[in-house]
Order: sequence, then structure tokens, then C-alpha cells
Amino acid sequence: MRIDDATYRAIFDTMAEGIVFADNDNRLAYINPAAERIRHIKAERFLGLDLLSIHSPRLRDSVTELLRAFRTGRQLFHRKKTKIRGELFENSYHAVRDKKGNYLGALMVSRAVAG
Repeated sequence: MRIDDATYRAIFDTMAEGIVFADNDNRLAYINPAAERIRHIKAERFLGLDLLSIHSPRLRDSVTELLRAFRTGRQLFHRKKTKIRGELFENSYHAVRDKKGNYLGALMVSRAVAG
């Protein structure tokens, strides 16, 4: 049984975890409603922007290096905790690849952490 694209979108739109996907050109391609709530943003203001353009200069180098490591396959996963507006979140970052191993982009999942 194959799940269609609309069903996948409904699943991601329903999740409590924030989901952000940047494509292989580092352009923000998907931001789910939970990510909008967590980050207090509107997806339509960010979709299509270069991922690096939305980070402060002090974070840009580390984000660039992580994306480079994802693209080359040196790293597949990264995790860190961060505070967003006083609430603690665990962000996990994943390299997304197709069945042939081609790099498709980077996925970020934000989960609230009790603490």
C-alpha cells in the first residue's frame, strides 16, 4: 500500500513536534504548524529562504559545517538542546537521502523537554 503526498502532509501537519526541512540547496521547503507555534513564526515568511540567511552570524559557521557534513555523509545526525522563548527543546538534525543515497536536504525536529 502506498501513502499519497496529501496523507504525508496531513501526518506532518498533525504532529506535536516541530518539523523543518531545508532542501539540497539549503532552501526552507517545509515548516509544519508545530514549528510555527514553537518558534513563533509564520511559515510563509520563511519558505524559500536560504537556511543560512535566517541564522545569526555567530551561528552561521556551525550551521554551514553541519550542512557540509550532512551533504558529504561525514555526519548523518546531530542533536542539541536549546531554549526558545524560555522553554527547553531538544532539536535533532538529520541528513535526508533517497534510496540511492543522494542527499535531499536537512530535517530538523524540535521536541519539548520537561525540565
